[in-house]
Amino acid sequence: MRRHLTLILLAACVRENSLGPAPECTTSKDCRSGLECMVGLCYGDPPKLDFAAVLVPPDDRSDLTVTDIQSMSIAKDGEASLAFGAPVPVTGRVVLKAGDAASVAARVYFNRALRIPGADPYSVEVTAQAGKQPGEIGFRAMVAPNVPGEAYDVVVLPDDGTIQSAPAGETPAALAPPLKTRLEVTGQMRVDLALQDAAGLKTIGGRVVDAASRGMPGISVTAWGRRTPASPMELASSQATTAIDGSFVVYVPVSWDDTFDVLCAPGTLHAPTLRRRGVVVLDGAYALPALLLRYPSYPRAVRYELPVLGPDNAGGNRAADGAKVTLRTPLGATAGDEVTYETQATADSAGIAAVWLIPGSIDLNRTYGVDVLPLPNAPHAAAWNQTVVVGPPNASTGDGGVLADLELGRRAYVTGLVKDARGVPVENLLVVPQLSPFFTNATTPDVRARAWTIGLPQNVTTDRGGHFALYLDPSVAGATAFYDLDLVPPSGSRDPRWSHDRVMPPANGDGLNLGDLALPRSSLAYAIVKDSTGQPVADAEVRVYVRSQDPTVCNGAPAGCVPPARLRVLAKTNSDGFVTLVLPSP
Repeated sequence: MRRHLTLILLAACVRENSLGPAPECTTSKDCRSGLECMVGLCYGDPPKLDFAAVLVPPDDRSDLTVTDIQSMSIAKDGEASLAFGAPVPVTGRVVLKAGDAASVAARVYFNRALRIPGADPYSVEVTAQAGKQPGEIGFRAMVAPNVPGEAYDVVVLPDDGTIQSAPAGETPAALAPPLKTRLEVTGQMRVDLALQDAAGLKTIGGRVVDAASRGMPGISVTAWGRRTPASPMELASSQATTAIDGSFVVYVPVSWDDTFDVLCAPGTLHAPTLRRRGVVVLDGAYALPALLLRYPSYPRAVRYELPVLGPDNAGGNRAADGAKVTLRTPLGATAGDEVTYETQATADSAGIAAVWLIPGSIDLNRTYGVDVLPLPNAPHAAAWNQTVVVGPPNASTGDGGVLADLELGRRAYVTGLVKDARGVPVENLLVVPQLSPFFTNATTPDVRARAWTIGLPQNVTTDRGGHFALYLDPSVAGATAFYDLDLVPPSGSRDPRWSHDRVMPPANGDGLNLGDLALPRSSLAYAIVKDSTGQPVADAEVRVYVRSQDPTVCNGAPAGCVPPARLRVLAKTNSDGFVTLVLPSP
C-alpha cells in the first residue's frame, strides 16, 4: 500500500536529525537562560506560534497511517508530544455492480481535508485486485477513523490494463465510469465498492463521421455531466475509442442528471475536438437513439515550422529551446457542435517547433491562439493568448513552410542575499519559488487553472556568500503574478525554515533585487515519535506547520477561502524515534 500526502513544498529536502558536528553545549549552563542542554544542543523556549503537525509513517509500517495533529503542544524544555493515532482497516472489493461474484482491478483513493486549516489534503491510495470472490479481500486501506461530521471522499478508478473479461451479457469493468462516493469510517469496516450505483448504468451510443459520412476510427469519446442539476460538470462516463466505422458506446450513471456533453478527442490523430452540448439521455438500457457526430469539412493538417525566440542577457534574441507550444483555432460549429483544433509541440535546440496545423486558404488566412511555456530556468517569459497567422501550404511541395517568428517577453531576474539571525550569509540554502496564495486565491478560475500549468523556476541554492538568482514570470495569463520564496536551510543546519512572501516581479521584465532576506532566530524542540502502543517509530516523517493568522490572504477570494498553513519543519526520526525540530522564532 502506498500512502501519500500531496504537498506543494515537497521539492525541498527532508532534514536528518544530525544538526552538524559541533555541539553548542555540554551542560545547561552553556545555554542561554531557560534552555536545557541535551545531546550537545540547547532546547526549549518554544515560540508562541500556532503549531500543528502531520506524521507520515515509513513504507514498512503498514500498521500505521498518516496522522494529523491539529494543535502541537511544546513544553518549556522543548519536548513535543507526537504520536501516531490508531488506524482502522477498511477492506473489501471493487465490483462492477453489487452482488457480482468476482471483483475487478482498480485504484482506490480515500481523501479528506486535513484537520489543519489551510494544509493540503490527506490521501491514502491502494490497489484493488481482480478476481476476488465474496468474502475475500481485494483491497486493504489503513485510515484514520473519522471524527464527527467528517467522512472520506472515496474515488475508484477502474484499471483498464488488468481488468479481466466480463461474463457474457455484462458490461466490462474497463468500460465503467469512475466512482465517487463518501464513507464515514468510525471503526474497522468491510465494503464492496460497486462501480455502478444502485440505479445502474445507461448507454450513449452512436457514430463519429467526417463531412462525407465516412466513419472516423481512433477518436476518443467521453461524456461529461452533473450529479445533480446544480453540481459542477465532471467526467461521467467510461472512455470509448471509435471502431473502424466510427461507432462507439459509453456508459453513464442512471442516477445523474439526464443532460450530458459528449466530447470527441482525436488522440494522436491530427484532427479537431468536437463537443456536443446538452445531450439528453433518458433512463433505460437503450432509450437514446444513436448519436451522429459529424465533423465539418476541413483541410488536411500540414507540417509547419514555428520559430520561437526569447530575449537573451545581451539584449538580443536566442532560441527558446525546450519551450512547449500550444496552438488552437475554432473551426466553427456544425449542427450546434463546437469544433476546435488544438495541437502541441516542443521547440528543438534551434527554437523550432514543428507543428501540424490546419492551413488557411488562398483567400483567407487562419488565425491560431498560442500559449508558450518556456523551460523553468529560461530568461524568456511565458506567452498567453498570442496569435499566429497561417496561410495556405506550398502549392508545389504541399509543406506549410516557416511561419513568422514568435517572440517572447522577458522574465524578471530576481536576486537576493539570505542571512541568518546573526547577519551571517547562509550557504547552500534552497530557494523554492511558488505562486503565492495572495495571487491564486484572488484571481479568476481560468487564470487559476492556467497557473497550475506554468513551469515554475527551478529551485536554486545560495552560493558561499548567501546570494541567489532566479527568473520569475511577471504575469500569468495576463494577470499580475505574486510569488512566495520558501527558504530551506541545508540538512544539518540550526537555522529555521522560513519564507519571503508576495514577491512581485516588474512587469517590464527588469531585474529585481530583494536585498537581504533575514531568517528568524531558531528555537529547538524535540520529540520521540511513538505509535499507538507507545513504541518509538523509526524513519517517520514529521511535518510541522504554523497555522496562518493573516486573513488578508483571502482578500478578493471566493467564500470559503482559508488562509494556508505554512510548512516550517520537514524532518525524519532516527532509529530510536527521536527527532529534532528547528522552529522559527520570529
